[in-house]
Formats: sequence, structure tokens, C-alpha cells
Amino acid sequence: MTKLLAEISGKGKALCLIVLCLMILAITCYGCAEKKETASKEPASKETVSCELLEKLPGDIAKPIQINYGNKIKLVGVTSKKLSAGQWTVSYYWQPLDELGQFNQVFVHFVDTNNNILFQNDYPFCQKKSFMEMKGKYVKETYSIAVPQTAMGKESSLKVGIFALEAKGLPRIKIESAEGGTKEDDSTAAIVDKLNF
Repeated sequence: MTKLLAEISGKGKALCLIVLCLMILAITCYGCAEKKETASKEPASKETVSCELLEKLPGDIAKPIQINYGNKIKLVGVTSKKLSAGQWTVSYYWQPLDELGQFNQVFVHFVDTNNNILFQNDYPFCQKKSFMEMKGKYVKETYSIAVPQTAMGKESSLKVGIFALEAKGLPRIKIESAEGGTKEDDSTAAIVDKLNF
């Protein structure tokens, strides 16, 4: 290839270099497209979420609760379902009461019987919807969770709280009341469900 380029002079050499670069780019892009197509055929990621607005709460919530986070939002229900070994879905039912402001992150800790974190599933609360859209409605968020091998076979508690990710010190909202749950962590988190992995 080097000898061929040496024999070509001036404009011909530049043209060959351009063609060579375009061929390399085309081959690279084709490889990326193949990888992308292959990836889309793989199963969905271990963590998917949906955020739905509901006019009223469904009657099949597994665990109705009333956890009041600073009179800004209430967690009013949780439904946890085992799909297969290591695969669960967890649905959280929220009732927004006021603007959350900077407190727009939900922390979800799966803890063992000694309150040690087995794994986490923190997430931003229904980011694509404004408070005005959610006002007077209920919000259902559902996550698909892959349980890590280190948590398999263990009893776990589901601990939930609200915090400000962008603020210094990651402040949390204090819980005003916790009917159907247990306040923990200086009254900023509540145990809302028990799961056996």
C-alpha cells in the first residue's frame, strides 16, 4: 500500500488518501451499526422505569401505606413481585402534595437484617413531569430490578427516602408520619416492605 501511494503524485495521492479514509470510516460505521442491532436484540436493561399518572389508586396495591415526607409527597403504596430467580419488579405509588424543588431524588436501599445495604436502586422522581401535571393525581413508578448474587437467599427490607442530589451534604426530607412503615435513619427513611431474595 505504501509503494502504491509513493507512485501516485500530487492530487492523485491526496485523492487516494481521502478514498482510503472514507473506506475506513465506512467499515467502522458498519461495525457500529452491527453492534447496535445486536444490542437491541438483547434483553432490556436490568433497571427500567415507567412513570404513570393515575386519577385514582388501583385496588390491587400489595402494601398500602402512608409515608409523609415533609408534607411535600406521600408514598401511599408499594407492590413488589418476584418474576424469576434474581428478577423483581417494584412499583411505588406516590401522592405529590407540593413542589419538591431540589428534593427530587428517591433513594431505595435494600438492607439486610442488620441494616447493612445489600444494594441500592436510587432514581430521579418522575423527572419528565411537572408538579402542575401531577397535582391532584397519583404517580406510579415501576422498576425492574436484577438482584445481585451477593443478596440472593437473604431476607431484605425495602428502605425509601427523598433527598437532594445536587445539594451539599445530600440533605433528606424528614418524615412527618409513617403509617404502615417504620421510620429509620433520623426519621428521613422508612422501611416500607420486606422481601426474601
